[in-house]
Amino acid sequence: AAAAAAAAAAAAAAAAASEQLPLFLRRGQAPPTITHWNPLGETCLPFLLSLLGARPDAWQAGVHATGVIVMFGMVAAAGLNVLSEVKMTRRNMIIIAISLTVGLGLNLVPSAVQYLPGIWKTLATSAVAPTAFLAIVLNQLLPDDA
Repeated sequence: AAAAAAAAAAAAAAAAASEQLPLFLRRGQAPPTITHWNPLGETCLPFLLSLLGARPDAWQAGVHATGVIVMFGMVAAAGLNVLSEVKMTRRNMIIIAISLTVGLGLNLVPSAVQYLPGIWKTLATSAVAPTAFLAIVLNQLLPDDA
């Protein structure tokens, strides 16, 4: 009688434990697959956690790309903030247009500077250096609007 009672208690405990399992495990099936991409969970969260002490060479490509996108957005926002304080004259618009066109053009067509020495080629295809340099030069060369 005691053995039957112990067996019944064990069966009841096993049934209660199996009710706490997810439905697919109770049936003996494989877990469901994730069919959507969660950018916050897949890239942003691991990137933020990696800032707490992971080595940079251990970052995944997606985590690194998220950091690059955030940094690009911050630089663009800061640039727009600076430009919002400047009166957009024809001269200023020409400086911005030419600088951005040359800077982004060299970035998109790196073969245009293929014969430059190593560091100069890297700077010319960075998009930031030629854009800034050309904007400074044009600001000095073009006459002010009267």
